[in-house]
Amino acid sequence: MPSTRLTTGKQTAGPPVGPGEKSPSGTAAAASVSNAVLQQDITTLSNKVLTKLDTISTDLQSMNRRLDEVESSIEFNASKITEVVEQKLPKLNSELHKEITELQEKLLLMEIQSRKPNLLFYGIQQAPYEDIYHTLTEAFINLGVNEDSAREIQLVNAHRLPRRNPPQPNTPGAIATPRGPPPPPTIIAKFVKMADRDLILGTFENQNQPKRPQQATEGDEQPLPPSQPRITVRTDLPFALKARRGHLAEVAYNLRKKKNLSTRIKLQRVKIILQVKEKGSSNWRVYEE
Repeated sequence: MPSTRLTTGKQTAGPPVGPGEKSPSGTAAAASVSNAVLQQDITTLSNKVLTKLDTISTDLQSMNRRLDEVESSIEFNASKITEVVEQKLPKLNSELHKEITELQEKLLLMEIQSRKPNLLFYGIQQAPYEDIYHTLTEAFINLGVNEDSAREIQLVNAHRLPRRNPPQPNTPGAIATPRGPPPPPTIIAKFVKMADRDLILGTFENQNQPKRPQQATEGDEQPLPPSQPRITVRTDLPFALKARRGHLAEVAYNLRKKKNLSTRIKLQRVKIILQVKEKGSSNWRVYEE
């Protein structure tokens, strides 16, 4: 009688498992473990990504705030620049220009003051090997100064001024000037005493001689060569003012000749002005060109 084997529990049928092979139930378990690990890795990576995204979002917000601050700063600076360019800069430029003008005027006044003891003499003929001091003494006498007084006048120094553009009559193609030969070089003299300087200038100005026109030469005034020598005396001034005085001297001559006006040229602070008046009138007015 065949024996009967009783088994307890549940028996799973399946193919036999060879050596080195895993059973299907083992593979499923391994897959389950791998899925759990993968899920954990994904969760970890996801958390890291989310954390990084939070950091990036925070950085972006910070950058946006900084950009807003930069824009505000740019707008503020632009408004300040506009204020400076449109309001403060013109005012500053005006003040600076005023200061420069005042400084130039002060320097010009100092130069005028330093030249005050000087007188310029035009029309004095130059002798060969001349003694300039003897030449001036004779000129003082010719102006009408007492001979004894003229010989007592003391000078710091005196010399003839060189011409800036000496005449060149032998230059090919040169055109002869209708004014004739050039006048003798101007003499500049510095007086020891202002009283002597004023005596010479006053004596010249009080002479009742007809005025002759003057021409501006090298920025200085030079009398036209007369048929008879005539000495002209002028105060010494900075170059620009002498040029202006020479120009106004020609204007004054034309006004006297064509309009029968009385004229005088005066120094007012740092400006040379021409004043005119009608004959017989006592009211001088500034002539505007």
